[in-house]
Amino acid sequence: MSVETIKMSAENMNAALTVPASLGRPVTINQLALRYRLLSQDAQLPVLATSDSAAADVFACLPVGREVTVYSSKNDKQVRTITESQMVRVEPFSRVLIPLGWAVAVPSGYSMRIYSRSGLTLKHGLVVANGQGIVDADYRHEVFALVTNISGCTVEVRHAERIAQMDITPILSMRQTVVEMSDDEWFTTDRTGGVGATGVR
Repeated sequence: MSVETIKMSAENMNAALTVPASLGRPVTINQLALRYRLLSQDAQLPVLATSDSAAADVFACLPVGREVTVYSSKNDKQVRTITESQMVRVEPFSRVLIPLGWAVAVPSGYSMRIYSRSGLTLKHGLVVANGQGIVDADYRHEVFALVTNISGCTVEVRHAERIAQMDITPILSMRQTVVEMSDDEWFTTDRTGGVGATGVR
C-alpha cells in the first residue's frame, strides 16, 4: 500500500499520522504533532484506515534476526529470534511483546493508547493483554504491542501485519484529597448498592 506522510520537525507542530494515498489528502488528528524515531528500516508508521477512523492501525515489525520476548501460559520467559518466515507464534494464553519498530515523542499533557483490533479479537482471539497499553509522554524507547491469545489455537503474527491500533488521549491532572464525611453526606446518588447491584437486565 502506498502511503503519504506529512513531514514533521521540532519546529512544525502541525504534523499528522500517515494515511493511505488512495484517500487523497492526509488526515490530521486534531493537528497534534507526533515526532517518530524509526528504529528499524522495516518499520511502518501508524496508518488511519479511513478518513473517519478513530484510531490508527499499528504494524508488527518482525524482520529476520529480531528478538521477541514471550511469556508462556505458565509464566516461563522465552526469547525467540525471528527467522526467514518473519513471524512469531502466539500460543493459547501466552503473552508476546510485539515490536513496532519505532519510538514516539508524545507531547506533554497527552498519552498514546494501544488497543486491540476488533477483527483480530473476533477471528483469532488476539487481544492487547493489559486492556490497553499506555505510552507516557516521557517514554522515548521503542513502543510494543503486548498481545495475548485467548483462543484455544496457536496464532501466527507476521511481519507488517496490523497487530493493534492506537490513538492520542489528553491527560487530566489530579488533585487528591481525603475527606471526613458521614454516610448521608457521602452517598448522595440514587444508587443503593455496590458491585453487581444494578443486575444484568
